[in-house]
Amino acid sequence: MRWLPVALLVLSLSGCVAPEEAAEDPLVAVCPQWVEGPDAATGNATAVPGGVALVLEPTRDGDLAALHDGFPLDLYVLEVRSEGPVVARAATTDGRNLLLRDAAAAEPDSRPSLAADGEASWAVYLTAVTHGTPADPSGVVLNLTADAPTEVAVTATPWYRVCGAVVDAPEQRSS
Repeated sequence: MRWLPVALLVLSLSGCVAPEEAAEDPLVAVCPQWVEGPDAATGNATAVPGGVALVLEPTRDGDLAALHDGFPLDLYVLEVRSEGPVVARAATTDGRNLLLRDAAAAEPDSRPSLAADGEASWAVYLTAVTHGTPADPSGVVLNLTADAPTEVAVTATPWYRVCGAVVDAPEQRSS
């Protein structure tokens, strides 16, 4: 008789142990998401106390690569190499100030300026990271300052938003 309570418990939990096959769920994603673009821009500059502007624009056929496979340009990942300490501020090519995010920080947060001494990896978002914000493709301008002349090399890899918003820009597709 000791097995009767166990048998009743097994029967009552049988639906929990082996649930029925559910119909295939649609893809549920957190937006926005991005895909890396093929058109990295590179630049070199000598940072000085008064600052120097370094313009980085991924281009295709002489125009800003605003779209890649139909997705709008939305952020850059900057790989920075400096021969000494430098401070950077970012803006769009039309002058709108942007925030920089240190990709290597344990708890990254966005700031109006970041410092590097050697190598650094930063993200520059062209718009707010929200589902409803439309993309606003643009080149990026880094204003680099240093206490003494310092050589700086930057590679800007464009990332394109694959969900979350569309952009009103001329269509450009990669080949």
